[in-house]
Amino acid sequence: MMPALTSQETKQLLAFQTNEITEHHIYHQLSLLQKNENNRRILTELAAEESGHYQLLKTYTQKEVGPKKGKVRFYVWIARLFGLTFSIKLIQNRANTRRDDSLLTARATDLLGLRKILGLTRYLHALVP
Repeated sequence: MMPALTSQETKQLLAFQTNEITEHHIYHQLSLLQKNENNRRILTELAAEESGHYQLLKTYTQKEVGPKKGKVRFYVWIARLFGLTFSIKLIQNRANTRRDDSLLTARATDLLGLRKILGLTRYLHALVP
């Protein structure tokens, strides 16, 4: 069993958890906009993965958090205006920025593992612009 989390670790994991549920909603909304069946399927899979990450984090935090609705609307708006690929690239850049955040504790990062960091890249090549 894992030792109790510090308040800083809990705060960080709650921030990650909020990002995961927000990205779940973003990918889900983007999937609903897609006419291309392959893109819709990939975005649906991404949404499911983000939901799984959220559920995993919830086991550590024992808390429910909601999505940042403004960010969901923003990325959907960006996808409508500039296209799906542009929107996905913005989401990926934001994830890379979070990964490089120097305030992350080693243990909080270990809890997330590399699955999240590397998970998006395997889908990007399959999207049709």
